[in-house]
Amino acid sequence: MADFNGELTLIKIESGTTDKIGNPITVESSAIVLCGVKSVTRAEFWGSAQTNMKPEIVFEVYPYDYDGETIVEFAGVRYSVIRSFRNNHERMELVCERKVRDG
Repeated sequence: MADFNGELTLIKIESGTTDKIGNPITVESSAIVLCGVKSVTRAEFWGSAQTNMKPEIVFEVYPYDYDGETIVEFAGVRYSVIRSFRNNHERMELVCERKVRDG
């Protein structure tokens, strides 16, 4: 188990409104939560490589903090959540890969 001594920003992207000409407008909302940081296991790394994913880092958070966010930010770096799962009733793991900047 990782110690929860880091801060992770959970980012939710929401859309639903459009501008004057019909382009979708996306809005980011975020929440900062405590997290633990773990390394990606060898099995996770090689298993994900078969599906063209590149897991780099695993964050451990409390399940009540996580609401299906697909983007997280840690130490100024954005990551996409590849997979999330509860490893027990008190902790949840988010397997992440570095997010490529849009545009």
